[in-house]
Amino acid sequence: MLDEGFAVVREILDGLNLLLKRRFDRVSI
Repeated sequence: MLDEGFAVVREILDGLNLLLKRRFDRVSI
C-alpha cells in the first residue's frame, strides 16, 4: 500500500515540477 501511495505522490510532484518550470520559463523570457 505504501508503494502505491508513494508512486501517486511522485506523479503529483513531477506534475508540479513541470508547471513550476513552465512558469519560470515564461517569467525569464
